[in-house]
Amino acid sequence: MDGVNADEHTLQEMLKGDVPIKFDWANKWLKGDEYAHILAHIDEYSQAFGLEKLAPKTHPDCIYVQPQSKQALEITNVL
Repeated sequence: MDGVNADEHTLQEMLKGDVPIKFDWANKWLKGDEYAHILAHIDEYSQAFGLEKLAPKTHPDCIYVQPQSKQALEITNVL
């Protein structure tokens, strides 16, 4: 399902199902309910979108102890 341009009401209805939803993850951070949907249906998302399943806590430790917003990271990389 394509949820990239879905309005909030439609997106909330889509989240009630089990079908993988294409979110706009390339251009924005996912909301909690969007991310939760992916995690709850990770096998389906892996198949539908080729998402890799990673072992727990495979990100660098700084992600967990000093998270930064995407916007802050983009500004830091410019400077």
